[in-house]
Amino acid sequence: MKLKFTLICVSFIVFIGSTQSQDIPDWTWKTPLSKVYPTGEQYNLPQAENNVNYVNPNTTTRVVKMGNETLLFAPNIRPFPHTATQSEVDACTMGGNQSVMYAQWNSYGPSFWGTGFCFTNNSGTSWTGNFQTAGNNGGDPGPWIWPATSTWAGRLGISYLNASYTQQLASYSTDNGLTWSSGALLGGSTPDKNLSCVDDVVGSPFFGRAYTVWTDFGGANTNRIVGAYSSDGGASWTGYQAVSPVPAGGHHCQGCDVEVGPGGVVYVVWAHCTTNGQNSTEDNLGFAKSTNGGVTWSVSNNNVVDINGIRAASLFNGIRSNGFPRLAVDKSGGAFNGYIYAVLSEKTIAPALDVADICLCRSTDGGNTWQHTRVNQDPGNGRYNYMPAVAVDAGGGVNITYYDQRNTSGFVTEFWLSRSANGGLTFTDAAVSDHSFTPAPIPGLAGGYQGDYTGVTTGNGKIWPFWAENSSGIYQVWTAGVSYGPPPVNDVIVGPFLSLPGQFTAGTSYNIRAKVTNGGSAPQTSLPIRFSVNGVIQTTNTIPSLPPAAVDSSTFSWTPATQGSYTLRIFSGAAVDENRLNDTVTTTVTVLPTGTINVQTLICRNGLNIIIPALGAALPDSIVVNIPNAFNVVDVNVRIDTVLHTWDSDLLFNLKRGAANVNFINSVGGSGDNFIQTVLNDSATIPIASGTAPFTGTFIPSSPLSALNGQPVNGSWVLQITDQVAGDSGVLKAWCIQVVYQTLVGGIQTTEIPNYYSLSQNYPNPFNPVTNIKYTIPKTGIVKLKIFDVLGKEVHTLVNELKNPGVYNVDFDASNLASGIYFYRIEAGDFTAVKKMMLVK
Repeated sequence: MKLKFTLICVSFIVFIGSTQSQDIPDWTWKTPLSKVYPTGEQYNLPQAENNVNYVNPNTTTRVVKMGNETLLFAPNIRPFPHTATQSEVDACTMGGNQSVMYAQWNSYGPSFWGTGFCFTNNSGTSWTGNFQTAGNNGGDPGPWIWPATSTWAGRLGISYLNASYTQQLASYSTDNGLTWSSGALLGGSTPDKNLSCVDDVVGSPFFGRAYTVWTDFGGANTNRIVGAYSSDGGASWTGYQAVSPVPAGGHHCQGCDVEVGPGGVVYVVWAHCTTNGQNSTEDNLGFAKSTNGGVTWSVSNNNVVDINGIRAASLFNGIRSNGFPRLAVDKSGGAFNGYIYAVLSEKTIAPALDVADICLCRSTDGGNTWQHTRVNQDPGNGRYNYMPAVAVDAGGGVNITYYDQRNTSGFVTEFWLSRSANGGLTFTDAAVSDHSFTPAPIPGLAGGYQGDYTGVTTGNGKIWPFWAENSSGIYQVWTAGVSYGPPPVNDVIVGPFLSLPGQFTAGTSYNIRAKVTNGGSAPQTSLPIRFSVNGVIQTTNTIPSLPPAAVDSSTFSWTPATQGSYTLRIFSGAAVDENRLNDTVTTTVTVLPTGTINVQTLICRNGLNIIIPALGAALPDSIVVNIPNAFNVVDVNVRIDTVLHTWDSDLLFNLKRGAANVNFINSVGGSGDNFIQTVLNDSATIPIASGTAPFTGTFIPSSPLSALNGQPVNGSWVLQITDQVAGDSGVLKAWCIQVVYQTLVGGIQTTEIPNYYSLSQNYPNPFNPVTNIKYTIPKTGIVKLKIFDVLGKEVHTLVNELKNPGVYNVDFDASNLASGIYFYRIEAGDFTAVKKMMLVK
């Protein structure tokens, strides 16, 4: 596979050089444009343990009023955590059985690539999956599920590119993704950006027919949208033909999507783009319609709406993005049945207000006429809203999800939902993600690549957005079940904690407060709120009155008697509550002994010369901490001083302590050189991704170092530096950690941990009567330092005890000795050394 990957990279470079008239295909997510991996070499991601074990700290369901509805935003989850990066996700629900859903994404190892997936048959209560699906898989997944009562009910489908990116393939699974059929050929040449769907409209003459559309960048239909369909459950595909007209001069068609509407009518949208590589502008919305199951296309037009897409090789922070449209059709049977919704990200020109807004192209008459409006409701303030997806739920609600920066600064990004209950006339917005992240190119893939689309599906009263981001250390797919609809009559919601001390010490009184919300439509009176410790109720407070949608809080005082671990819980004691999933908030805390305080320590490793090999990982370097009476970490900063390297963006820096592993520098700096006095601090003001090489100063890390908080300070702190690309190498000279930790003994100390034993010459020498002797030890052990006269007789013992790693200075007072020559000798582990000194009185 590695050999095959190398050959693909080479052939891609030749292809670009010989095809100047057409766009660079988006299948370049696999291949860096500037560097090629050498044959036979493989490497592992240093973030693997962190990626798999990472747990989202949020456990609180958020309640948001949107018009006449109440939406419950569950804590975000990763449906299938893995060591491989995950990006470019799409999702679908089974027609006729909305408990069954699945999503597919691009999966990159980097020793393998292809598509991974997650699957649920219980409405998202639990998920299964795998990091790879069908063989000969080059990625770009387009998933669907055959509907209930069809011949192939519950069968999973996926369209994808073959491993050499020359053919459009499709496979299916009859066992929920455990095994997959071999790839069926759909036709065409040099495909790109395929998406798929299935006819799940009961009563349609083409019920159960699957459709896939994509761009052909070669052959007779070069630069056009093409499609094919399967009438036998994906075993074979027929009907391959052009869907879009021949593009205008200097244009191509790309970024297509397909959906089936009422009556089995098939709709396709695409972007009619100027041809300028990754900087192509989407300047028209294309649209096609088939009323005979994809056999012919009665409508096919490259320009039904003038648009101004955001496509750019570097939208911000080095990531690429696009204005490719996504499509949904209302087949709910309600007031907006048959409405067509195409969404994309546009810039500058109305209805967009600034650099990137989500815009809607809507047709209420089967595609004959179109309205063009803005979706996101934030003011035009230069923040990026991009990469949307759209789904219509069973009640006709229009749900559009996308990346959004309205509530953040710099490049920090969240994932949002805009929802319309009136057929797309108006929208209300809310954040789906309960955390933020900083977009960055995925290491080892094409320049700027972080995925080219996101997904959303709906089922059983919930909206399921799917997106990819790097908050866990590497890019992973995230989702959250968002419940919608009228509020229940009685629903008391408790959480999150509004006041929760960062540390607890025995014998000290603390106030612990939680938010209380009435999420129901009925008022609550004499509402009991209770506080328990380790399952035993301590106190009950009463809120006299809490009207619908009102917010209050409840505060409890607690004085832990002894040190130990305690589970604290604040919860509703209402006799009637229709949703018990959100009426409690819980945390586990550690109580420290009386007298515990926070202190700060700087510990360094200097004088190193550790090689960082090209396309490999430097040998891990460790700082071992062993501080008496020390407890958990409260805060961590890292100082890199110094790393010398000629291509900074090749490097990943990870710091591991216990189960926590943080990717604190992730491929920054482009082709600049070196990290010198580079401090990573969560409280800094400039993200490391916004800095320039050589990096000197204090920066916000790529992922928060706060993930290390709560770990025991004592033990091994492991630094791992990985070079992801061949051709360059570097060296680690020095690094430090600055930790604030809990301890019983105060004070600020600075410790240097050497990487070798040494015994220095005393100073001054000659001396009278006091001199200083310096020695270093790299690891914990018994140290003996003794003084001898010229006859070899021991005259004094300076040190004879267990010492932690560090640099030590000890004074020798020779007031009781006569003038003359003396010797001092050290024994530490396997190290011994002797030096001479002269006492002159």
